[in-house]
Amino acid sequence: MHYCLGVCVFLLAYNIVQGNWFLRETIHCVEAFNGETLVSTQKKNICLSYPYTCEPPVPTRYGSNECQRRYQLFYRWIHFIFLILSALYYTPRILAKGKDHQLRKLLTDLSARDENYDKASLQEGTRLALLYFKNHSFVHTPLYARMVFCHAYALVIDMATLFFFDFMLHNGFYGLVYTTYPWNRNPSNFNDSMSQHFPPYAFCTIDKYNLINNARVENYGCHLMLMELYEKVFIVIWFLLVVLIAVTMLSLLVLLFLCLPPFNRLLLHTCITSSYIREVKKEVLKISSVGDLFALSLMKRHMNERQYLKFLECLVQASENHLKEVLVESQHTDANIC
Repeated sequence: MHYCLGVCVFLLAYNIVQGNWFLRETIHCVEAFNGETLVSTQKKNICLSYPYTCEPPVPTRYGSNECQRRYQLFYRWIHFIFLILSALYYTPRILAKGKDHQLRKLLTDLSARDENYDKASLQEGTRLALLYFKNHSFVHTPLYARMVFCHAYALVIDMATLFFFDFMLHNGFYGLVYTTYPWNRNPSNFNDSMSQHFPPYAFCTIDKYNLINNARVENYGCHLMLMELYEKVFIVIWFLLVVLIAVTMLSLLVLLFLCLPPFNRLLLHTCITSSYIREVKKEVLKISSVGDLFALSLMKRHMNERQYLKFLECLVQASENHLKEVLVESQHTDANIC
């Protein structure tokens, strides 16, 4: 769910914003003291990259004294950030797909045989599962560790995205939704919280340091036409990150608790139960590592409960028989030494 939501939402945000950059005008600038004079394309290109407003509570208007500039650097490049994040959110999926190939093949076979609904296919599936565990017991701990790492890595991505957006919006992303609710603008002077985070109007100054204006200083007033779209996109992203962080943290805590007794028995949970089944599960817990229990829980999704319980019973019997064989072989070895 994490990578699906992340990739889909950020790709959708990229396409929406990028499409608007192609289909409509993105900025309209005029000279500060002559509203009828339009700004040339070359200077407008600079204004796309470096529009600024005044730091609150100083209003962004002509004649404001002591205007400390707050540059809206994200306006021009945010859609490329969305594209990069969509690729970044897919990386946990790449890490998670690196599971054991033989286990993956077994799960595919079990799923295919479970769809046949005939006794012979189910028995063959149980036999294959027993054969697999006979040769691969106590080797699944890295699989479980990789799953925990993938969840931790996904949480790091969520938190890093949250910190980056907050930095980009001048410490305004953390409380974006509840500080700006009900998300209305004040069109008379644009002093509301939403307009401070996504200002529709901004200044642009080209001075002697830009080296293209013959050492003259010119001030422009600009209308950032996509800011109202940006605010809606970022509100959706805020809710997305809240959901992803909450679900990922909960999943990570569950995975960490499942490796500890008595929580590890939840990996063997079935709806069908009895005193005998509980005893079988206790024996399985004794002979299995946490990685094996995790592999068993994956297998449970591809088997019906009766087949799964029969498999657990056969697994315990196979383990007991193997232990007896080891003891007999050990006794023979000791006798030969004597």
